[in-house]
Amino acid sequence: MSPATISVVIPTHNRPQALGHAVASVAGQTRQADEIVIVDDGSTPPVDPSRFTDDRLTMIVVRNESPLGAAGARNAGVSAATGEFIAFLDDDDTWDPAKLKLVTECLVQHDTADVVIHRTGYHSAQTPRIVDCSQIHEPLVRMIRSQPPHLDGVTVRRTLHLENPFDVTMEAAEDLDYLMNLAKVGVTMVESGAVLAVFGEDEPSVIGTDARIAGRLSLLDRHPEIVRDPQALAFFHVRLGHLQRRDGRRSDAVASFTSALRIQPTSTQAWKGLTRSLIGR
Repeated sequence: MSPATISVVIPTHNRPQALGHAVASVAGQTRQADEIVIVDDGSTPPVDPSRFTDDRLTMIVVRNESPLGAAGARNAGVSAATGEFIAFLDDDDTWDPAKLKLVTECLVQHDTADVVIHRTGYHSAQTPRIVDCSQIHEPLVRMIRSQPPHLDGVTVRRTLHLENPFDVTMEAAEDLDYLMNLAKVGVTMVESGAVLAVFGEDEPSVIGTDARIAGRLSLLDRHPEIVRDPQALAFFHVRLGHLQRRDGRRSDAVASFTSALRIQPTSTQAWKGLTRSLIGR
């Protein structure tokens, strides 16, 4: 069986230096991408395609004259792509050179897979380990009871995405909503434990904490499965509490971690979050 073709979609807005590092990490893959689609989401000045000429790569630059936001930019990139699968990469992050090789191996092991996910990390010292991919038998449970993967760690069948795109009305948490929606439509999802993407540029986000919190709260209405699953609801409050704590909203964070503990009194994550909130760390 021929390996699946993989297009890499990189949305970007006013981050030329970081974008260069992201593209370089794709160019340095031991298994070359079949194409890279850069979505210039209204950058000023526009992305210069000549910066990224590389004989090894097929490069497409899509220009949105007015910014569409993360969800709209990614959807535009997938529409322009031609690969059978789409691998997402943020413009301020990088991949380990083994990323696409491992994803391809997973797709060979599970030739009916629709989605491949893997871990991501903050430290380049976290070296990848090539491990067997295992099928996730209850994808939705995996998505709502533990932190879904960052999009840097997601590769999705293009036709599946086109049927279930990002919701462009969401300013934040659209990635979580997207993954939960995918998990609901009968996908075959496989997971590797390798750390294959690193958040290394520390570029400021254009999305504020208020929007992030509002986006996460909207998930309760969009995905009532969270409310019906005590373990998932407790984890939801833990993640919300961490957002609030990092923004200095100590009383809100304490309330969120306390809500988690009422549901799941043995939650180590909730106890740690509550302790850090109370002592101001």
